[in-house]
Amino acid sequence: MKVGIRFIMNRYQLFCFWAIMLGSLSTKALKEYKKCSYHYFTSGKISTSICYDDQNRWGQALAFDKTGNVIYEKDLRKIAGNSSVSFSYYDDGSVSKAEWHSAPDGGIQWYSATTNFSNDGKIVSEVNNSYDDKPGDYLLPEKHKPETWKQRETAISSTMFVSEFWFINKTSFNINIEIASKGAPATKRILSLHPNDTLKGGEQLMAGQFADISQFYEFKAIPVKKRVKKEFKIILSPLTYNTGKKEVKRFYYLVW
Repeated sequence: MKVGIRFIMNRYQLFCFWAIMLGSLSTKALKEYKKCSYHYFTSGKISTSICYDDQNRWGQALAFDKTGNVIYEKDLRKIAGNSSVSFSYYDDGSVSKAEWHSAPDGGIQWYSATTNFSNDGKIVSEVNNSYDDKPGDYLLPEKHKPETWKQRETAISSTMFVSEFWFINKTSFNINIEIASKGAPATKRILSLHPNDTLKGGEQLMAGQFADISQFYEFKAIPVKKRVKKEFKIILSPLTYNTGKKEVKRFYYLVW
């Protein structure tokens, strides 16, 4: 009887030991990346997360399907060069595209990968680029014949809509427009405009409909000369430009 009790106690102690160990590992993982930004499904569940450590140097980007499974994972960094991820989304909040960029510190190399997802969280295609390689298209998870890929590519592209966003400087000052992705603020870009200039800021790809640019980007207008103290406003024009392609629409932002 004592042997049986000792055996049960040993098993219980072993279970407690591993539970504590796993719990501490889980807690450590959560503590490692405290600074997080999230995008959610319309159901309220987390669709993507971009997190960094306390020093804002190392991080991780994750995307989830509607059941909570991880479907995409990339390490991030803001030291020794940079590595960042920008997400695009379907209407219901699920990730439609992940754009990863990486560059070493002090080098001329750069790497990028664009991953497209179906609405149910499956990887549809992936495009990899580097500074010395030509772009390559891949269908996952199995190889396809060239003609099969062409048919699939046509099916995908026919449902994708391109929303271009342009800026018009209506002021009498030289200004810089800061363009920051809400999913990856580290990818901030600067666009310089002279008075009455009209320049393209970028574009957003979305399946099935045109994107609401304000959901993906934040804009800020700053005078080039520091002595200019005026605060500028960036307003979306109610007018859009017909590009001649039904899948492409141009939106104009007026800077006043």
